Amino acid sequence: MEGANAAFYEHFKVDGEYTINGPVYELGNGEWDIPELRDLLLKLLQGDSMVMGYRVDHEFQQIGRRVLLLNAHRLDTAQNANSIVLTFSR
Repeated sequence: MEGANAAFYEHFKVDGEYTINGPVYELGNGEWDIPELRDLLLKLLQGDSMVMGYRVDHEFQQIGRRVLLLNAHRLDTAQNANSIVLTFSR
């Protein structure tokens, strides 16, 4: 993960220092290792270029249960190989 905005860090109780250049699955001591989310992101890296309105329903340790809508877009440039832009809404 390259980084996130301040609202993400605050809402999900994630330390910004731990989001730089690591996979999203490792955030929050691994609580973001959600099988459906992992599968979706792997599919994006393997072929699909965009996903809109993907529903994620998960119980987070620090903030409780959240239902999120996820939009994801694969970046296709030499500088951004294997990168995905994620946006969440509740």
